[in-house]
Amino acid sequence: MSEYRFRPATTDDLPILKGIARDVIESCYASFLSREAIRGYIDSGQSDREIEDGVSGCVVMLDGDERIGFAITKESTLHLLMIAPARQNQGCGSELLRHVEDGLFDRYETIYLQSFARNCPANRFYEKNGWMTVREEYLPEMGLEMLFFEKTIAATERS
Repeated sequence: MSEYRFRPATTDDLPILKGIARDVIESCYASFLSREAIRGYIDSGQSDREIEDGVSGCVVMLDGDERIGFAITKESTLHLLMIAPARQNQGCGSELLRHVEDGLFDRYETIYLQSFARNCPANRFYEKNGWMTVREEYLPEMGLEMLFFEKTIAATERS
């Protein structure tokens, strides 16, 4: 098993992190978004801006010197968590999630995230890792149903 390392992101990481995000979006979102919507989102630059705007709250996951994933937090919310597609389903996501949760629980008793309702693999992943769905909501500005999750310190201590 690999020994993963975590460190804060720097602006030098941005090109690699943007590439990971594009790869994840293109390979994992096709089950619930149209190819046109995916292409439009990436081509608009919004994906890149999300990472640029979140770099100050971003942690990078490394296997050796290779950047294999990242997570962006904003206050008590896990805003984005992405693992390179070639490294998915190997425990990397759970390791990164645990690392991020530990940091958030140092400051907050309850932490939050949201996910596309039709992103079933991601939603199963969060539920497997102790997150509870607290509501489902249609967001007209996105044209999509979203699931809102939360996790509390007390729930973590029980598992």
